[in-house]
Amino acid sequence: MKFSKETDEIYRIRLDPGDEIISSLKEFASAQGFQGGFFVGIGAGREFEIGWFDAEKGTYKKGHLVGGFEILSLIGNIGVDEENKHIAHAHITIAGEDHESIGGHLFKGVISVTGEIMFMKSDKPFRRAMDNKFGIFLWEL
Repeated sequence: MKFSKETDEIYRIRLDPGDEIISSLKEFASAQGFQGGFFVGIGAGREFEIGWFDAEKGTYKKGHLVGGFEILSLIGNIGVDEENKHIAHAHITIAGEDHESIGGHLFKGVISVTGEIMFMKSDKPFRRAMDNKFGIFLWEL
C-alpha cells in the first residue's frame, strides 16, 4: 500500500497485488490517527468475500468468489468503536470476464493488479456502537 496526501482532508491510496482491502484501509486510518472518513475506489481483485444482510435473522449470507474480477465500485466508511478500534463498513460491486456484476457488503478482497482509492477524512470521529436489534455496529449520532 502506498498513499499520498492531496489536501488536509483527501488522500490517494494505491493498493498493490496481494493487499487485502479492508485490513489495508483500517491500517491506513489507524496509522494516520483518523477516527472517521469515507472512501471510494476502483481496481482489480482475485478473491472476495461478500455478503448480504438478512435483517430478520440478524446474520449475513456470505459468498466467497475466486478468480479475476474488475472492481467496478468500492464505497464505504471507517469509524471506531467504544475502544477506538477501527471498523470499516464497505460495499463493493465486481464483475468477471462474463461482464456479469455482483455486489454486497465487503468482508474481504485481495487485490490482483491495483486498487485506486480516494479517502476523505472527517474532522470528527465516526463512533459505532453495537445495535441490540440487529447485532451489528451502527453509527452513534
